[in-house]
Amino acid sequence: MKRGMWDLTGPLALIGAGVVLLLNTTGRLPWSIWADAWRYWPVLLIVWGVLIFFGRGSRAFGALVGIAFIFFGAFVVANIASQGAVWREGGSWSPDPRQTRELRVDYDEHQPSALSLDVSFEGSDVVLRTVPSDQGRVLTAHATYYPRYGEPELRSSRAGTELEVSYSMRKFRQYTSLFTNLSPGLMERHVVTLGRPDLPTSARLAIGSGNLDAVLDQVEIQMVRLTVGSGVGTLAFPTPLSSRPSVNAARVDFEVGSGRVSVSGLGNIEVDRMRAHVGSGRATVDLCGPVVAGTVYMDVDVGSGELAVFVPKEMAVSADVRTGSGTLRVDEQSFTGKDSGGQPSYRSEGYEEASIRLDLRGHVGTGSVSIWRSK
Repeated sequence: MKRGMWDLTGPLALIGAGVVLLLNTTGRLPWSIWADAWRYWPVLLIVWGVLIFFGRGSRAFGALVGIAFIFFGAFVVANIASQGAVWREGGSWSPDPRQTRELRVDYDEHQPSALSLDVSFEGSDVVLRTVPSDQGRVLTAHATYYPRYGEPELRSSRAGTELEVSYSMRKFRQYTSLFTNLSPGLMERHVVTLGRPDLPTSARLAIGSGNLDAVLDQVEIQMVRLTVGSGVGTLAFPTPLSSRPSVNAARVDFEVGSGRVSVSGLGNIEVDRMRAHVGSGRATVDLCGPVVAGTVYMDVDVGSGELAVFVPKEMAVSADVRTGSGTLRVDEQSFTGKDSGGQPSYRSEGYEEASIRLDLRGHVGTGSVSIWRSK
């Protein structure tokens, strides 16, 4: 049976997309071509309207399909040219090289007594580290990025004796982070180093679909707020503070959408209050460490995701949550809203007399909150 052009359109589109994807995965074409192609999606509406006008079975339709494929091929070539791509040895296209840049904030310029840090990125790979006290630099940022899309921006100003520092990307062109996730080699990378961990520090860290790895070793933390969209966020305090903080106990808050969050080493700093919001993603919190003292208050709000809290074996636990069809677990015990009128609770024996305690309260939708004691 003879097939019309309409019947061939789907197969031809799949073949064309497959060819371009093959060229992407073998390094012949840059992945950024998909981000550029997406900007032309209104063309689909134009083609649809023309199809309705001429009819599917007409010769005009067949000619239109042919022109569309020719146009797409020309677009591929033009995209490569616009990126300044070159044919490199080994037979592959090399897109614009990533550019590197160092930015810094010097201590002598501001001489602050405290630091307020704001680091916010979308589809980037971000690393946050500390070094033993560097008297000259409060912060150093090493950026590896595509100048075609934007450039790193480091701002600093004083508010009283506190130094406010923000670090992010100033975008020239918007692109969908999905394309960088398909090829991690396209992802921007930012390494931020704190040179004065002795300064009382408040930090707001945000990542969208990228990765954020923050290791705040020996930092005198006042407050940390971590926000993660569909990406991955890691926050760690690997060693106990060598000296008692000069400020009150720290507060740690985090929020995650569909991504993943891991917060560890909270027992190495003096934390007395936490807030956790989990959408459909996963989060783990580790409270183990030698500096845990008194009561840690933790407010939780979990949708369909999962929150796991690991505590020292000697920590007494009180958990009181409102649930839909969600679950509260403490070690091997499991409590559901159906069994307790929508508000399951748990309290360790001898809770009031315990020297270290966790007081967890909040809401769980269809997800779960689990509390595990270390062995």
